Amino acid sequence: MIPKWKLAREFDRLKTQAQAIPLAIIEPFAQRRYDARRDLDLRISAGAQAAGKALAIFLVYQPGGVARSVFQTCAHMVENGFAPLVISNTPLSDMDRTTFQELSHMVVERPNFGYDFGGYRDGVWLVEKLGLRPFEVLFLNDSVWFPVSKSATLLADMRATPQDYVGTQVFGDVT
Repeated sequence: MIPKWKLAREFDRLKTQAQAIPLAIIEPFAQRRYDARRDLDLRISAGAQAAGKALAIFLVYQPGGVARSVFQTCAHMVENGFAPLVISNTPLSDMDRTTFQELSHMVVERPNFGYDFGGYRDGVWLVEKLGLRPFEVLFLNDSVWFPVSKSATLLADMRATPQDYVGTQVFGDVT
């Protein structure tokens, strides 16, 4: 006999898949509509950092106001030679926008369409639209608490590798 918990789990999985059917039909049309209106839906503000060979597409979602640690992450990227392109999936306050402008090449406020991947997609689109040709691109999300210490060398270590693509992952106990 199949345990009840397994049946419940499989029923929940089927419910989730069934709910995704209408989205699979609607989302391609919604994506095309968004793409056609993208220039109208994005609020783009120039920043103080010049675009160079290293660019960071820094995705943030801070609907209650930007945490100080997020600005510290942005400053750390600048200190390590990256020009951040800040993509906010929610409107920013004037003060937060101004702070990001000091720490970035550009600040983009967008609707939260497509969530994180939608924001990264708009960042890559904007890099192309602006004709930027970075040699290095760092993709970073504000959900990553980084750097944890002032002596962090992760960005330098990543840049020193001969690999074309480098990523990080934490496995197990991070203490």
